[in-house]
Amino acid sequence: MEELLNEINPNDIVVDTSNIINRDDCSIELPGIGRRAYINSAKGRADIKADCDQTNSSEVYAEVMAVWGDVPTVEDEVIPAPTFEDLKTAKIDELSAAFSARTRGAFTTTQGYLMQFDTSDSLKMQGAITLMETTGQTEGYLTQADDTTVYHVPLETMRAVLVGMLGAYAQCHAHKQELRAQINAAQTVEELAAVEITWPV
Repeated sequence: MEELLNEINPNDIVVDTSNIINRDDCSIELPGIGRRAYINSAKGRADIKADCDQTNSSEVYAEVMAVWGDVPTVEDEVIPAPTFEDLKTAKIDELSAAFSARTRGAFTTTQGYLMQFDTSDSLKMQGAITLMETTGQTEGYLTQADDTTVYHVPLETMRAVLVGMLGAYAQCHAHKQELRAQINAAQTVEELAAVEITWPV
């Protein structure tokens, strides 16, 4: 076996780049694209036409069509239209993703600070305030959503900012639940499409 392998010259190995064309499909080599497979369906015919036009391979297209004929032999897979329940589920998913994105964002508090307000952000702020209260500090610092830090912020101001953060999250969450109820109550596609996902903060 080893002797046989030693006798094989790499220059003698020939890669078959010929086009393989059958009644229902084909495998062809196109310049700049390489080898592609196509099905003799309406979509497959459109795809091969576009690729042959793009690569100036009209002779290859003619060669395939000579075998395939004028009528597709394979049915394209028909993807069923989504049901109304599918549309509702998709809208609920969209709402959940939009809520997560919004609460991971930021808003400007009444004190003028640009703060993130997800639950984890509020917990961090609450922890800082608790530490200050425990150690008797009267001033702390705030790191805003753009990573700028403001020093010498009075404890009372930090408490007010936390209340604002909690309030912003609560408003968005309450509105999310209202929108969810509207989506669930929708009876038609038009009613479902009319549910606009916006946020009060």
